[in-house]
Formats: sequence, C-alpha cells, structure tokens
Amino acid sequence: MSTTELNKVKKDDIIASVLATASGGQPSISNSDIFEEIKKLRKDFDDKTDGLKSSIDNVLLDNQKLNKEVKTLKKTVQSQKEVLINQQVAIEQLFARERALNFIVNGVAENPNLPDQEFILRMCAVLGIQNVPTVFQRIGKNTVGPKPIFVTCNDSTQRKEFIDNSKKLKAAGSITYDDEQSIEWNKIYIRKDVHPSIRKEWGRLRAVTKTEKEKPENVGCDITFDNTKREVLRDGIVIDSWKASFL
Repeated sequence: MSTTELNKVKKDDIIASVLATASGGQPSISNSDIFEEIKKLRKDFDDKTDGLKSSIDNVLLDNQKLNKEVKTLKKTVQSQKEVLINQQVAIEQLFARERALNFIVNGVAENPNLPDQEFILRMCAVLGIQNVPTVFQRIGKNTVGPKPIFVTCNDSTQRKEFIDNSKKLKAAGSITYDDEQSIEWNKIYIRKDVHPSIRKEWGRLRAVTKTEKEKPENVGCDITFDNTKREVLRDGIVIDSWKASFL
C-alpha cells in the first residue's frame, strides 16, 4: 500500500490487523479449553502410571517366587554336597583301613654297599624305634629319582610310631657310619600310604593355594587352605574344594 492509502486506513482496522498477525491468524484459546487439555494429559499420565505400577508388581512377585526357588535349590545343593562328602569320607576310610599298616620312605638311593634291610635298621636307630619292620620292598616304575621303599608294619601302632617320629630325620642331618657309608637323613621323608587319588587331590589343593597367593589380582587378599573342610578360600569365600575321584 502507498503512503496515501495507509493514511486512509482506520485506526480500528490497523489494531485488528496487528492482533491477527501476532496470533498467527489462530483463534484465541479459552481457559476452559486449557483446563480440559490438562485433564486429558493427567488422565493419560495416570493410565500409564497404573500400567507401569502393575508391571512392577508383577516383576516383584516373580522375584519373590524366584528367591524361594533359589533358596530351595541351595538347600538341595547343600544336602547333596553333604551326602557326597560323607561318601568320600567313607571311601577314604575304607582305603585307609586297607593301608593302615603301610608307610613309604622317599629319597633313599639304591646302594649295593648298603642293603635296604641295613638302611631300615639304621633308620630305626635314628628314630629311636626298637621294633624293626621286616616286610619291605622297592616300588614304582619309571620314577624320577630313587624308587621309594614300601614298608609294611606288624600293626597300626608300629606305623604310628614311625609317622610320629619322622621329624627326627630332618634334625639328624648327615651321618657317616663306620663302614664309610654316609646317609643324608634330612633328605629322607616318611609318609603314610594313601590312595593315589587322595594324594593327588591334596597336592592339587595345595598348588591352587600357592597359585592364588601369587596372582597379582589377589594382592591384599587373604588366601587360606582349610585342611578340615578341604577348601581354598579368598577372604573367607570358597573358591575351590575337594574333588577327589576314585574311579
């Protein structure tokens, strides 16, 4: 519009045009319309909240059921573990009864100038044992180092005497006898005759304990081996346990 035309426009028309432009040409919204829209939004929100609450309740209920099942399974596993341990102990007792009269001497080199019979006689002197066993033999095939001497005692009391006094060998050190035969008693060891599976499992658990102590991630942790329960623990938590197989 030209300046002349604009001068002819009425004031009321100019105000109406400005208001229409400011509102984008949209009709004005009343308070009642706003309140109604808020009510709809609130209803939608409440409906969604109720649905979410129902879902949460279902999840909590499922968790309760799951917790009950887990507790039941823990009791079952614990019961089975106790049964298995009892079975293992019973089997070990059977093997121990069969081997109750035997012990093994390690670290004794075969020497033609010192028969095993004479060696055992001298060993009994070092240990302070009067009752000398008469049944013994070398055992093992393709062994590393000298073959062990397998000794059978007359009774369990005699074997216990050898086991209880075995520490005297280390204290005896090296002795040279009148026949110029020298025996390094501190390098000779006496141990009970046990089933290979049992001996292997004890060795495995001790190795696990040593390995866990040497791991960098376990620095500052308390790594222990419970001989009674036969468990390896890290800060009181069991990380390994007895798994001997007799089959």
